[in-house]
Amino acid sequence: MRTQQPIYTLSYFVQVSLTFLLLLFTSGVSSSCESPASTTQSTNEQIEQASDEIETEHIIIGHLGAQHLANLVYRKGADGDKLVGWGRTPITEWPMGSASKQVVVQENPEHRYSNGGCAMDLDGDGVDEIVVARGHISNLKNAKLMWFDEVEGKQHWQGYEIASLWEQGFSAPHDIEPYIFENAEGEQTKAVIANKSRREMYMFVVPEDPAQAWNTYHIGSFPHRNQSGIEIIDINDDGRPDIVSGMFWIEAPENPAQDNWEFHQFGNWENDDWQWAGMNKHGVADFDGDGRLEIVVSEAEIPDARLSLFDPETGKLESTWSQHPIDSGLDAPHSLVVLDLNGDEKPDFLVGEMTAGGWDFPYNPNPKIYAYINQGNMQFDKTVFSEGWGVHEMRILPKKLEGKTVIYAADEIQPQKFNAMNTHVSYWMIASP
Repeated sequence: MRTQQPIYTLSYFVQVSLTFLLLLFTSGVSSSCESPASTTQSTNEQIEQASDEIETEHIIIGHLGAQHLANLVYRKGADGDKLVGWGRTPITEWPMGSASKQVVVQENPEHRYSNGGCAMDLDGDGVDEIVVARGHISNLKNAKLMWFDEVEGKQHWQGYEIASLWEQGFSAPHDIEPYIFENAEGEQTKAVIANKSRREMYMFVVPEDPAQAWNTYHIGSFPHRNQSGIEIIDINDDGRPDIVSGMFWIEAPENPAQDNWEFHQFGNWENDDWQWAGMNKHGVADFDGDGRLEIVVSEAEIPDARLSLFDPETGKLESTWSQHPIDSGLDAPHSLVVLDLNGDEKPDFLVGEMTAGGWDFPYNPNPKIYAYINQGNMQFDKTVFSEGWGVHEMRILPKKLEGKTVIYAADEIQPQKFNAMNTHVSYWMIASP
């Protein structure tokens, strides 16, 4: 367990740049684009060496070259299942299992899209729309929260503005997630939750006609800076979905669009001044079978990152939870998903490293996805799930394909800083034990 969080200075970043140049000339990394054909990479042999309990197949459907893809989400399209991505790259869609991509929102060289975004059926027609922020290409200045609607028979989708709240640069939401709540009569209201500048949480309520004005609700501000990552889940078992973000869980009131939300700090990394400590990824489940939810957290943005499980052992959810260190020395683990990998009905999880983080940290020539297999009593066996393939914002497909669990991601986010990097869209199919 690490006892001191490293401090990154200007001299460190100079050293990082020199290190990358050395890697560039010695690693043999190619900057050429690969053939735009669908590729299947069988990783069964590697996985069986790591764990006899996991069998998987890696399928590559997108070869973008040196393009920036900030996020990738699953969407129910009018003609089937899709993966949709965006970033400096315009909003682009791939049918599941196909390398036939389509740019669905017309490209504008002055625009880029926020990291945060989600798919949600806003108008109840059974087809998902996309909600994401769009701003200036250099720093996302003047970002507007928008939703985009697939138009039958048209190549490009229709865009609608939801809100314009982010005039300053780099303030567009890092995280955007769907949110559905019920009133006392059981009537559902759709909304989206957005984390602005890693400091403020907003809710945007979907009107009956999404093309009309949306109501904006300021949930509140974090007591500490730099809080990100988001999970929507009922932490206190009161029937209302709460928010987990950074090192806080945010308690939903009886009427989320009118009443006050409460911010509860569940944990803190030792010896940290909140420069990096709140920029996390989360997985929420009952890992120890005691009937209460725990939160597993990774430091998402930095090298030498920690991974811990936070447990409300006393049952007092509003107090600081007990921390159980699981791992350290991870390299920008910006992906964390919870799933049962070995069929024992206990929640396991995957943690994926990036090839290069969103800050000026070194290029990682051999990123890994690790599997942490739940052994009970807060103990996890660590194995290598995949090697040599970085991921960002890895997610679980909400349905199985061919009876197999699917996780998916785009692998690179920093070709604008490391021009030897190639961006791909891919997914792993995990056989049920």
